[in-house]
Amino acid sequence: MRIRYENRRTLVTLAGTVRLRLKIRRCEAAGCARHRAPYRPEAEAAWALPQHEFGLDVVALIGALRHCEHRSVPEIHTALRGRGVTVAERTVSNLLDRSDELLATVLTDAPRLKGLLAGQGRVVLALDGLQPDVGHEVLWVVRDCLTGSVLWRAASCRAARMTSPACSARPSRRRACQSRA
Repeated sequence: MRIRYENRRTLVTLAGTVRLRLKIRRCEAAGCARHRAPYRPEAEAAWALPQHEFGLDVVALIGALRHCEHRSVPEIHTALRGRGVTVAERTVSNLLDRSDELLATVLTDAPRLKGLLAGQGRVVLALDGLQPDVGHEVLWVVRDCLTGSVLWRAASCRAARMTSPACSARPSRRRACQSRA
């Protein structure tokens, strides 16, 4: 596959503003099912969700502050501003919604996955783990690299708990998060 064009993307992360230069490839084989479909770099989705300007580390921190520390949106906004992340309070609400959507996405949703992946004929999976800060929960995301769709998301206070997809919804997780804080 040849590089067909480049995109630039600016993201706000906990470490500061990051500018990504993405090389977009396209399959030129006429018989290919993904003929002329763009292939975006796999690493892009490890930084942020599609069409979002805030990094996954910011989304993970917002989810951790809300669900582990039970903070309100204004408190989360203040915490982010204290870390040097320039963000509006309304954006915090939107990112909290994205975090909740990721939390609700599970592998057992067979009809959704079947419909999403049926036309591709193949699946290329990527597993990304991200811990916004030491002591905060780890955000695990499984994505389909061909479509960029998030197939599964789990948040756990310890990386070892990743083996159980149910760990993101157990009430005991709340106690574990509070004891580590």
